[in-house]
Amino acid sequence: MVAELSAILGRQIRFVPLPDDEAVMQFVAAGTPEWIATNAVTQFGLLRQGTQNQTRDTVRALTGREPRTLADFLRDHASAYA
Repeated sequence: MVAELSAILGRQIRFVPLPDDEAVMQFVAAGTPEWIATNAVTQFGLLRQGTQNQTRDTVRALTGREPRTLADFLRDHASAYA
């Protein structure tokens, strides 16, 4: 994701791993309510454990079309990351 975002924005984006408690503190410092920060960091932890490693056909089944790639999504929303 970082490589895709860097290419689309034309600048280097880095992934900086943080301990969960530090990530919560950073979210809160940026104005996120603590309960949301804690829940977000918990979800990221579950993703790191591989809870979503399976590919599913939900988008195709619900919409009848192929899902967008990550690159397409980031390109379509690049202004949100500028």
